[in-house]
Amino acid sequence: SDTNDPCPYDPSIKTGLVSDVTCLITKSNAELRDEANQQVGNALDSTTLIIISGSILLMLALILTAMVSKQMARKKTKKTMQEELYISNQLDDEEQRRLEWIDFYVKEGNLDKARELGWTGDEVVPQWKQYEMDQEAVQEAAIPGMLSLDDL
Repeated sequence: SDTNDPCPYDPSIKTGLVSDVTCLITKSNAELRDEANQQVGNALDSTTLIIISGSILLMLALILTAMVSKQMARKKTKKTMQEELYISNQLDDEEQRRLEWIDFYVKEGNLDKARELGWTGDEVVPQWKQYEMDQEAVQEAAIPGMLSLDDL
C-alpha cells in the first residue's frame, strides 16, 4: 500500500498525487532519530572542542608564565653571582694591595708601618735584609750629630 501512497511516512495522508500533496513528515522515524542524534553529537562535539581548546590555551599560558619566571630567576641569579664576584674581586684586590704594602714595609725595614697594616711578625725578615738593617744602624750610630743651639 505504501507504493501508491504519496506520503509514505505521514499516516494522515493516504491518497492524492505526489505533486499535489504536501507531506508534513518526509522521513522515517529511524532517519529522524539518526538526524537528532547527529545534531546532538555535533553540539557535543563543538562544546567538547571549545572545552579542549580552552584547556590547551590555559596550559600554554601556564607554560609561558613558567618559562618567563624561569628566565627572570636565571637573570636574577646571574646578576647576584656577578655582584658577589665583583665584591669578592674588590676584597681580593684590597687584600692583595695590603699584603704588597706589608711586604714593601718589611723589605724597607719599617716594621711599625707593616704592623699597622696587620703584619704579625711571623714572617721572618730575610737574613740579607737583617744584615743591611744592622749595617745601616751601625752607620747611623757612627755619624756624629749636630749640636743643637737650644741645648746649650
